[in-house]
Amino acid sequence: MKGVVEETEKQVCHVNMLQFDRMYHTYIHMEDVEHSELLFIQQLQLYGEELCPLNGIISYEERRTQCDIHPRDEEDSEEDNNVPYI
Repeated sequence: MKGVVEETEKQVCHVNMLQFDRMYHTYIHMEDVEHSELLFIQQLQLYGEELCPLNGIISYEERRTQCDIHPRDEEDSEEDNNVPYI
């Protein structure tokens, strides 16, 4: 049962990061601004929800949101287009 819970937490984290990525990239595009660490942190605070159910540290690397507990790898990016919003 523990493996199912861990996998579910990972999936929730990945879906939340994908949703935040889309919101963040839309904001950057619509406001015609470039990414900065300060802007990213501000947008995380405005988002108002924890992205990771285990309170992982969220960062922005290689044009996408990352969690230190549930890192997204190249295989995850292929799945991103098929992940529904929760």
